This record gives sequence, structure tokens and C-alpha cells, in this order.
Amino acid sequence: MTASRSYQTPRRKSVSLKKQAGLCLITLLAVPAAAAAFVNYAGDARDAYSAGVTAVSPIELPKPAYDLNADVSAGLPDILPKNDMAQVAVITPPAVDILGNGAPGETGGLAGDIAPTAPVITSVRPAGTPPARATIDGRPIDEIPSEPDAGRNVPGRFIPPVTDSGPLPAAPLAGLSRRTPFGPVPTKGPRGRSALTAYAKPFTAPSQGKTVSVIIGGLGINATQTRRAINDLPPQITLSFASQASGLQTWINAARAKGHEVILELPMEPYNFNPAASGARYTLLSDNPPGSNVRNLDYLMSRAQGYFAVTNYLGEKFFDSEAAITPVVTHISNSGVGFIYDGVGNNAALTRASRSAGLTWVQNQSVIDAGPSAAAITQTLSALERTGSPNKPALGIGFSYPTTIDAVEAWAKDAQKRGVTLAPASYALMQGR
Repeated sequence: MTASRSYQTPRRKSVSLKKQAGLCLITLLAVPAAAAAFVNYAGDARDAYSAGVTAVSPIELPKPAYDLNADVSAGLPDILPKNDMAQVAVITPPAVDILGNGAPGETGGLAGDIAPTAPVITSVRPAGTPPARATIDGRPIDEIPSEPDAGRNVPGRFIPPVTDSGPLPAAPLAGLSRRTPFGPVPTKGPRGRSALTAYAKPFTAPSQGKTVSVIIGGLGINATQTRRAINDLPPQITLSFASQASGLQTWINAARAKGHEVILELPMEPYNFNPAASGARYTLLSDNPPGSNVRNLDYLMSRAQGYFAVTNYLGEKFFDSEAAITPVVTHISNSGVGFIYDGVGNNAALTRASRSAGLTWVQNQSVIDAGPSAAAITQTLSALERTGSPNKPALGIGFSYPTTIDAVEAWAKDAQKRGVTLAPASYALMQGR
């Protein structure tokens, strides 16, 4: 018999566990390294990672259309379409009045001597191009009713509570001005708001006793006397500023911060008017066409914001012409400010024109410093005390002479002991209408 042989398949040598672990580790390290190398060579640099943070190209922030911290009194660009403006230069005259007060050499404004003002570039819409109007859902925003805002702050502006003796809110208040070629001027706001009520000093009338209102005028020309009136006189004394004073808005802001309400003086034509005098260019004249006087009025009222009323500076000849008075008082009434007439005599033309225009106005009763001595001024103030009542305060006006400020300061100190309540002129204006 042939012996059988058994055949066996030879056994393969198995890879050791150490070698298997090493191969796995090499694979785990090699794959990410290869991927990173590929991205670095062929990928977008913005997709690469550096220290765990995605590196991206910087994005430039959009530039604002205008400086949010800019002085709003200088006017803001019109951001509505089709409201492109042409640039024109408006020459601001030196801060002097038509009598020459405040001429070079006298102190004025906040920085000393008055100097001619450089031309100011402003914007005027080309003729024949109506302005665009902002709308919400197709409706002009000024025609959309809203809730009364009494007791609420205007969005974006904090207005502290106002008391009889506290500081007054900074001007301008939203919605109470309109644009002109010269700058913003007062206008009536929505829901019956106006500069007359918004910028007037709050006042609580007494139930009994005497009530007197005093205005000190001619301020803004002499810096020393203007500071004295603002800082030394009681806040119930109303301050009146020359419309062409240097640094007018700064003066008005300082006065309101001290609690004084303010009015603005409008130069009007006297009988001895000199058209060549410095500062006479914007004087309201009796023989000017109505459009010229209204344009000059807009210029004068654009000089600052924050006054509740305007008053005349001189104007004896101007007030003799009812034809000249009527368009001016109508424009003042439409602007939402009051008018205080500093003349002491009855003026029939002003009375008729104001009644026709619906103007809120009152007439001065006494020039308190017609006698220049302190004793004469005190005597005039005492006479006013005897005529003032809670519902109809007596009204007197004086100029910012040093003696006048001294006498008014001394008289006001003991007024309460004599049963006299000092009332802001706005109260006399509202009671006298």
C-alpha cells in the first residue's frame, strides 16, 4: 500500500499589535495634515483658521450722512429726495444796533470786542422745485395724528422737569421751527404747540397780593452787563436780547439755564433813522415792500431759538404805518410767538392790525428807567406795585444800564415781604391778550 500524505496550508505571520497601533496613529496624523496643506495651497484664505478664530477681511462701516453731534442750529442736510439745495453766502452784519451801540471798541458777546462776521454758507432750494415730504404708508408725517406728548420726553432728548424757579429746557425744542434761507425760525407745532407756550417760563399765579412783571432789555451787546443780568437778577425777571448781538444763542442758552425766559428785539424804523448806520440793513422800514420786511423779519428771527416773544427796538415811524405793520404782525402771529410793544402810548394801527392777525400781544405800561437815578427807578417800580393784581400783572421795561440792574436787583430782594409777586412777562402777555 502506498502511504498517504497529509497536506497543510502554511500559516501567515500576523502583524503585531504594536505595528497596527502605529499605522493607525500615522493615518490619524497624516490625513488632517494633508487636508490643511491642501486648503493652504488651493483654498480661500478667509476659510483658514488661525488660533481658533476665523480670519476675515475687514468690512468698512458706513459713514453717517451728517454729524449727529453737530449744532442743530446750524441746520442739517435735507435727506429727502429731490431736495437738492444750491449753496449761497449770507453775510451776517456786525453785532451792532442802528444807534451804533456795540461798535468796535465796546465789549460784546462772550469773547470781548465785536468783530465783523464772516459770510455764512447756507442752502436755498432752486426756484420752481417744490420740497419733498417725508411719508409713512403714503401719508405725510405732519398729517398723522399722535397722542398728546404732555408729560413725556421728546424721543432722543431728555427734558428735565421744569419748575417756577428751575432751569428751562435747552432750545430748540423739536417741532417748533421751520427752515428758511437764513436758518431755522419759530413756527407753530402740532396739536397747538408754539414757541409762546413752550419757551415761556412756568408760573403759578398767587391768589392775592400784587403781581409785577419786569423786562430788562438791550442784552447781548455789553458782555459785562449781560452776565450781570443773567446771574444776579431773579429768574422771574424776563431778559430781552438784541437780535444782532454777537454769540446770541450762547447768551440765550445761558439765560434759560439760569431760569430766565427770553424775548428777541426787532429793530424798527425811528424818525431819526440813519440807513448808513452799522446794523441798519435788516431794520423793518415803513416804506419797504411787505415782502422785504417779512424777509428781514425771518433773518432777525433766525438769529437764535428759545424766545417766546419778540419786541420792538425803537420803531416810532414804523408804527405810524398800518400798511407796514399788518404783514409783519401777521407773520409774527403765524410763527407762533407773542409780541410785546414797548411803547407806552396807545397805538391804534397796531391794535387794529394785531386784532386782524390774531396776534397775542401786550403793551408796556412804564419805562422803569426814564429817570436815570436809582431812586427814580425804585420809585417807578413802586408805582407799578400799586397797579398789579394776580390776574393782571403790571408790566415795566428797562434797559441794561448798570444803575437799572442794581435798582431792580435791590427792589426784587424784598418784594415778597411787601406782598409783591414777581411774574415772568409771558404771564402778563397771556393775561393781557
